Amino acid sequence: EVGSLIMRINAALCLVEEELGEKATGTALTRIREAKATVGDMAGAIRNICYDIRPPALAVLGLGGAVTELVRRLGLCTETSIECDAANLDEKKGEDLVKIIVYRIIQEALNNALKHAGAGTVKVRLGTSAGRLRFSVSDDGRGFDPDRPEAGKKKSGLGLRIMREEAESVCAAVSVSSQPGFGTV
Repeated sequence: EVGSLIMRINAALCLVEEELGEKATGTALTRIREAKATVGDMAGAIRNICYDIRPPALAVLGLGGAVTELVRRLGLCTETSIECDAANLDEKKGEDLVKIIVYRIIQEALNNALKHAGAGTVKVRLGTSAGRLRFSVSDDGRGFDPDRPEAGKKKSGLGLRIMREEAESVCAAVSVSSQPGFGTV
């Protein structure tokens, strides 16, 4: 998204440069205004990226509250039913870095479910069991072969790899259970 906005600004500025060379100042002024508006769009996009990386709700509401808020916000943008259960979560457990990474993994799993699964329902569960933070994101969508997640796609996605790498960075693991026609957990 940011790359697209930068290209729009660059194109507008190139046109301004040409128009000023041809003394078409009225058109150049219009292009400058368009470029300024695009800079505003880019600032908003960068703000959204920062919010998604470390949402303020995490510090205010804790992990359970932040994930519940994420589910609420996503639910407003889709017809897919998204449920969240964080009732068994002990907020005292876990470091801030772990909570951020868990939030981002859940966020990516939700995005994958909404973008690729064609699911009617997505469920997020968060809890603490035997002193460990555990969570799941499950959907009733089309599923896929976890050994070949890119099968049938034009380009390979990074989502699963990023989720696994983020989990490994805090000595945790992500497991994926899925098969075509039977959803994903």
